Amino acid sequence: MAEFWKIDNTNKLKKHTITKHIITKHIITEKGADNTDKPKEHTITEKGFVLEIQRLKNKGNDKGNNEEKISVAAYEREIKDSELLGKIQISPADMEAGLMTLNRYGVMLSRPDCIDIARCIKENYYSFEPIFAYDGYVIDDDTWQDILGLLDSIISAGDIQAITLKPRHELNSCTVYAIPIKTFRKELLQSQLSRITPKAIQEYLFQNGFTLVNRGCLEYVAPVGEDKVKTKCVCLYKDKFDAAVEDAEA
Repeated sequence: MAEFWKIDNTNKLKKHTITKHIITKHIITEKGADNTDKPKEHTITEKGFVLEIQRLKNKGNDKGNNEEKISVAAYEREIKDSELLGKIQISPADMEAGLMTLNRYGVMLSRPDCIDIARCIKENYYSFEPIFAYDGYVIDDDTWQDILGLLDSIISAGDIQAITLKPRHELNSCTVYAIPIKTFRKELLQSQLSRITPKAIQEYLFQNGFTLVNRGCLEYVAPVGEDKVKTKCVCLYKDKFDAAVEDAEA
């Protein structure tokens, strides 16, 4: 009897499974030719655990960095709505060793299991639709709503008024909310978003056209306060930010 991991790609689903089987032959189900939709998330099941796998592609300010990571989240299989046991990011170049680090969370995969899971992922790698990551973090719709709420509360609580700037590298002037970077980092650390790095949020804001930045940076030096002190800030374009907040509240 042979044990092996098998990926199910026969249906067009956003979440697929890789399951450990015991049969007499080693057979891997391949992706069907008509399955044009690539799943964003796969699920691996084995023993008492479920491993959710995501292929992450860097989308940061460093345009020359196309490095990919694999996100692995572990849950208890038998418990409905199980709490997260542990989550890691591993390199596609060394998946076997990376998977072994789940042991620190009590997810005791054997070395043969890790080798077999890695092989299965490699053989089906291009059926995983890449998900953009910012400094290693995936920012989904729910997280984006939380980010909007945090930024809006910082602006309101700090009575931050919009200011008009004329950047040297842009043709026209623009109106922004200039949040001092120290204030932004402090409030982020004290919020429910503290698990995410400031850089991840700043990269997301910049890549989606929400912030004015100095070239090569994720901040902009703007005059702040009555004394107009030059300060590194997260400078949100007023019109675009206000429209996003309004849409979120609709």
